[in-house]
Formats: sequence, structure tokens, C-alpha cells
Amino acid sequence: MLKATFLATNSYDVEIPATNAIYTHMLGKYVHSIIGSDAHAAAMIEILESYQKAGYKYILSSHANVEEQDAVTEKIAYVKKLRGLAAQCKTGEEFICAAEKAFPDYAGKNYLEMTAGNLFKIIPKFFIFAQFELISAPPQFRKLAFPRAFLLRLFLQEARHHK
Repeated sequence: MLKATFLATNSYDVEIPATNAIYTHMLGKYVHSIIGSDAHAAAMIEILESYQKAGYKYILSSHANVEEQDAVTEKIAYVKKLRGLAAQCKTGEEFICAAEKAFPDYAGKNYLEMTAGNLFKIIPKFFIFAQFELISAPPQFRKLAFPRAFLLRLFLQEARHHK
């Protein structure tokens, strides 16, 4: 039997008791994470600590190989360190440099850039690209670009709100 749990991070986990495993969208032992805010980081830590408490043998995700508890321990340390760096840094660029220095072998710089954009209110390059793609797409493909254009609109509303 599977058990799905909706999480505070607006995602869900699926427990697979028969194999002592849990599925989560993203973990990645040596991959930067996308963090939306300090509250999101705190929720991530709480969720990861619940994995440790539950003692799952395997952590399955959409973006990495099957991982085990050592990946959970690594990710908790990573998120805690990023929270500290975010509190110390004044700009997104400074934050990215500090994170790359702290985690030089991590993959997924684009995820780190998204985190910096979230924490320091930077308009990420992919949002600008999404707007261009919608305008330049042939009419039959414009509906496919809509979700990214919708995200752009939400992001710009949020950016205006935080001025």
C-alpha cells in the first residue's frame, strides 16, 4: 500500500512501506536545490529530518538516482548552510559565489540561480526567455508556452509586491 502526503513545501511524498522507501520530487545528494524562501528552507529541513526519523532505506526522486540516508544528511547540512549564507549575503550574486565556494562540486547551478532569484528577488533569465518564447512562437504553439508566461506574470506581480 502507498501513502501520499501533501507537504508544507507545496509538493508531496509517497511512502512505499513494502520497500522501506519514500518518493519525493527532488533530493540530489550533490545537486543544488531550488529554495523559495527561508520558510521553505525550514520546511525542507523538517521534512528531511522526518525521513531520518522514519529510517527510510531508499529515497526515490524524479531528478536523481536512488539515494539513501547519507543523501538526506548531506541535504540537511546543505540547506542549513544556504540559510546561513542567505542571511550573511547582501546580493544574489554574492550569495551564488558564496554557495559555489561552499559546495564547489555540486551540480545544478541553474537551481542555485533560481534560489538566489527567490531569496534576493532577481528576475531569472528563464522568465525573460519564457516571455520572448510566447511572443515569438507560432500561433499553434502559443498555448504550450502559456504555463511559463503565467509563471512570468505571477513572478512580476510578486516582484512588484516586494518593492
